[in-house]
Amino acid sequence: MSESDAAWPMANYLSAWKTFRHLGNEPAATAEHVISQPRWPSKDNLRILDVGCGDGQMAQAFLLKMLKSQTVAEVVLLDPEEGMLSEAASLIRGAGFRGDIRRELGLADKEALKLAKEIDVGLAIHVVYLLPHNRFRTFVNRWPVGIPLYVVLDAPDSVFSEIWPQTAVDYATRSRRVHEYLSGEANGGLKVHRTDFTTRMSDPFDLAPPVRDLALSLLCYGDYDEVPDGKKPIVRDAILKHKEDGFVRCACSCYELLRR
Repeated sequence: MSESDAAWPMANYLSAWKTFRHLGNEPAATAEHVISQPRWPSKDNLRILDVGCGDGQMAQAFLLKMLKSQTVAEVVLLDPEEGMLSEAASLIRGAGFRGDIRRELGLADKEALKLAKEIDVGLAIHVVYLLPHNRFRTFVNRWPVGIPLYVVLDAPDSVFSEIWPQTAVDYATRSRRVHEYLSGEANGGLKVHRTDFTTRMSDPFDLAPPVRDLALSLLCYGDYDEVPDGKKPIVRDAILKHKEDGFVRCACSCYELLRR
């Protein structure tokens, strides 16, 4: 078992995560928000590092959003899973990207810090839950001077944040500690700017199995079949609370970090 496997919240995590991505607009909405931030580099021939790139859908969304505004010379894909790196590179190349695609096997608090010295901007999109807090702090505290880093995670009032204390306590704690830590780091050489935005997904309860159960598993960060019966009504109520116009709203926080 690899280090990344050991960090996954459940055995069906990859299937659940990919299902979630197909049921909503998370990559496109995230890219649109992050690129609009004040310290996003405006230069051409940009070099981007995607930390924990997964299957490449997020990096692809960023590239598509940037087509009319700036050029990208290189995308550096970092992931602890070789299969994910191959899938991401194929997806991005298949979408028509003609710049350099660099695949690197590694972790956020190790290889990412080395690679960050060679790029213009870093992305850490919904990956901090998979890092123990001490490793997240190493990642942030050793990030190079002058390179903007965008850390995106579920907002404290999101549907995920409401469900996880019932179904995934460890991950709820990690998320809370990241928010607390970044909110307290405005001084000490790290400039922090937080903004919030919203993505959406289909209501899992409107879907048929197995898609329904995979989507619910991602929302719970644990196999939905293993959630105690007494807690399933809490999950349903949280989803209904965040439902609007037929979609479940997922509140996200974007931390723009720059070390001086």
